[in-house]
Amino acid sequence: MNSVAYVFNTGEIWVIDAWLSQIPQYLELDERIFSATLQQCAEFLSRVGIGGPHKWIAGMEGIQNRRLVLADRPNARLGTCIVDRIEKDGMYDSNQDPRLALGPFFEEVFEVCGAVRPAST
Repeated sequence: MNSVAYVFNTGEIWVIDAWLSQIPQYLELDERIFSATLQQCAEFLSRVGIGGPHKWIAGMEGIQNRRLVLADRPNARLGTCIVDRIEKDGMYDSNQDPRLALGPFFEEVFEVCGAVRPAST
């Protein structure tokens, strides 16, 4: 199993995706998938009666020396990560664009990998 989700009665959701650990030389970032997952988790919490805004924490570990690639631009090698772990947090309201909410996390990924985040991602 490459991914799993835990839902706690406190309203906390953990989504763990480990499929990239099988490809040790690359760190693929798909902002669309990350953003959709945040939105889906918030929708789930709302359906079970836990309204927002919701606090999120996003992170990656085991990424040092991996080359950053983008899901929609797999041939573009953007840089190599210089840290082993990234973690950012913030708040998400369902009226908000999840990509904007996760923006600080995405920016951090690009920064620690020595790359500039494309404006069109």
